[in-house]
Amino acid sequence: MARFDQISPLGTLGTGPRARGCTQSCAAYDELLRFFEESSDLLCIANFQGRYKRLNPAWQRALGWTLEELWARPFLDLVHPDDRQVTHTAMARLASGAATVTFENRYGCQDGSEKWLQWIASRLPGRQEIYAIARDITCQKRLEREIIDTMDRERERMARDLHDGLCQNLAGIAALSGSLARRLEPLAPAHAEAAREIGKLLGQTMRQARDLARGLDPLNLEVVGLATALADFCTNTGAVFEIVCKFEFKKGPPPMEAQREIHLYRIAQEAVNNAITHGRARHIHVSLACSKGQGTLAIQDDGIGMPEPADRPQGSGLHTMAYRSRLLGAELTLQRRVPQGTVVTCIFPQPLAAPATRTRARKSTQNPSVAENPDSHRR
Repeated sequence: MARFDQISPLGTLGTGPRARGCTQSCAAYDELLRFFEESSDLLCIANFQGRYKRLNPAWQRALGWTLEELWARPFLDLVHPDDRQVTHTAMARLASGAATVTFENRYGCQDGSEKWLQWIASRLPGRQEIYAIARDITCQKRLEREIIDTMDRERERMARDLHDGLCQNLAGIAALSGSLARRLEPLAPAHAEAAREIGKLLGQTMRQARDLARGLDPLNLEVVGLATALADFCTNTGAVFEIVCKFEFKKGPPPMEAQREIHLYRIAQEAVNNAITHGRARHIHVSLACSKGQGTLAIQDDGIGMPEPADRPQGSGLHTMAYRSRLLGAELTLQRRVPQGTVVTCIFPQPLAAPATRTRARKSTQNPSVAENPDSHRR
């Protein structure tokens, strides 16, 4: 392995300033060498065959491997199996002519732990080399996960309170209303009818509360899987808001870890809620598909369109979607539709080793390939 001071790391100094004996160039080169050696970020030069050519000392400080150990093996050996597709895709984009790519992946450390790295990689024209900077974002990832886990636990708590508290109280009041109606029938039929009407309204409110609880915490998602959960969500959304909300299951990914499916479900849920609340959409289309090692979750609507960045709502919804997509190692995009509406797309890597297939419970949507609220066309 050549010493760093024997090459020009940026490929712009020819055979090296030391060989030319130019004092000014030597000073500039020394500054560049010092920057490379002392940077706290992980700097590297790699080739398209998957090998490192140059590494700075920050690699050993961050991962624990010596530079010689890192040079001796293909860099994909240390990438988490679930993140290799993302890394392959980034390299393919550079090989096909992209100037710069950004991505994230997990690297194995010498002590057996893992660290999240955020990459900015470029290809220098005319050279079959990749110049990249990686930053350790493990603490940021941990914080994001804690935020998401806290939000999910709060959703679960609210769902339990609705189901076990409010819904049970409403059911008890509805039962009392029915009993009152039966007692009033022989004495005051008009009052009995009013009591029955109160019971009907309580029943409607109870169903709405249960639907809200299901939206907050899809308890059966881990059993029925992502596709069926999304199909039921679209059906319930169409019924509650009296809109057309369809779900299309083109070709779904294999079974994933439950937490990954929950993240995708929440991304779809937030996108649909935004389309209704902010976009005033009347037609929403949710689709789930899989192709070439990648899954795609897309949410399209016919609303007023996504506002400009400066005018977008400042709530946590979009930030939470971004957090979840990063936890998945996914690419999340929001685009305006022509002539109107918004498209939210989440492209996520498929795990190479999927968990064992779960038992699928039969639910209200027997075939989730296309789901639509039957009454959603009424206004």
